[in-house]
Amino acid sequence: MKSTFANIKQYYSTVIAVAEELSDHPDLSSEEIAEKFGLSREELLECYDTIQGDQKLQSLIIEMSVAPRLTSAASDLLTEHCSYLTDILSGQKVFPLILEFHPGPMCNSQCGFCFSDHWDYAEYLHEEELISQDRVTEIFNECRQNGVKEIWFSGGKEPFVNPLTPEYIRMANQMGFMTRVYTNGIAMTRKAQESILDSYQVRISCSGATPLTYNKVQFPKLSQNQADGAYNKVIDNIASLVRLKKENNKNVKIGISQILQPLNHNEILEFANLGRRLGVDSIHLRLEAMGMVRDFTEYEKEIMLSQITELRKINDGIQLDIRGVAEGEFESRETQFLPRLSKPTLCRAGLLKRGINPYGALYYCEFSSHPRFRIDCAHCRLGDLKQENLGDILRRNVDKYPPTCSLCQAHEYGLNITLGKIQRDMEYGIPISRQPYYRGSNPG
Repeated sequence: MKSTFANIKQYYSTVIAVAEELSDHPDLSSEEIAEKFGLSREELLECYDTIQGDQKLQSLIIEMSVAPRLTSAASDLLTEHCSYLTDILSGQKVFPLILEFHPGPMCNSQCGFCFSDHWDYAEYLHEEELISQDRVTEIFNECRQNGVKEIWFSGGKEPFVNPLTPEYIRMANQMGFMTRVYTNGIAMTRKAQESILDSYQVRISCSGATPLTYNKVQFPKLSQNQADGAYNKVIDNIASLVRLKKENNKNVKIGISQILQPLNHNEILEFANLGRRLGVDSIHLRLEAMGMVRDFTEYEKEIMLSQITELRKINDGIQLDIRGVAEGEFESRETQFLPRLSKPTLCRAGLLKRGINPYGALYYCEFSSHPRFRIDCAHCRLGDLKQENLGDILRRNVDKYPPTCSLCQAHEYGLNITLGKIQRDMEYGIPISRQPYYRGSNPG
């Protein structure tokens, strides 16, 4: 392509300026960037092409950006699902990449940090039956026929309180879906463990490194004697799953997760040591970000940051996934982990991950399918899968983007920034494969 720039010096100085702007403002649309630098769309595309081909410039806008978690995730998404994103943002595809199913109608824990702890699926008054196994099979088949890649089993409430959940996981694995399972581990029986072995990932929530802390966090309403035993059951179940994985030569990634809050803020290193003893593959640390517990004191923040620093120094092969524990990220309830970036007004996150609750209600996203949000997110209920075909419901709701929720989770919040920018760029004439964040050589 012949350059439209006056000379090489002007061209490269402009490329660097564009990269620096993207690093500081990854939420800006391409049209805004072009206007700021006085560039035509073709000139901006030339800059993007050069950034794509320069490892240092790409690193500047991805790993070294003002919001590296956002830009890294965005780059992965664009690169791995280029054609899919193009189709779904233009309305040509309606099925999501991920279907999240919440099979459990209740929970066997009482976590003080849970935003659905005090909420039941009251819209059903517990009078209707759960969605049937036959109907779930039909839904999974329809998903398989229409390009859905992953099925996640989570909650809502605890998935394994439903005795059919192991069979649902096994069925999804046999159909070729990548499956992920999120559980508190209390009801993770031998049958449940065996069903998980062919999954891609299981993450067990255990928000205490000791029985005492665990009981305070996950059973705050019960006495020590009443709650006693749950912690040991979870630890035994994790150890059993690790053994089964090794005995059967399986590849499931086993992780333990902790929601960090004042009650367990000083147990980060102890929790990591617990994971090492159990032989898990990953340790996940999340900051409580929904306002369900009190704020951290400055002293507690210092303790947490110190432990995270020490934890990152250890190189023992266990993957670390840490979110929200960093300078500038503790105020995540207001910033959603992404300070300085403009907040999206429309939600597009549901395009990639729809949610189904235990009774077959289909929601715009997995977050809105939680019982806590049955009122605030009533507009996000798309239909009843006991009555209608999944595809028909999705097609009826093409291009219906609701306003963003005030309590949106950090991942979905970041996804909304990414998808909003990409859609504006597509309308401006920037294909996803020409985005500077795109790292592939073969789009799609």
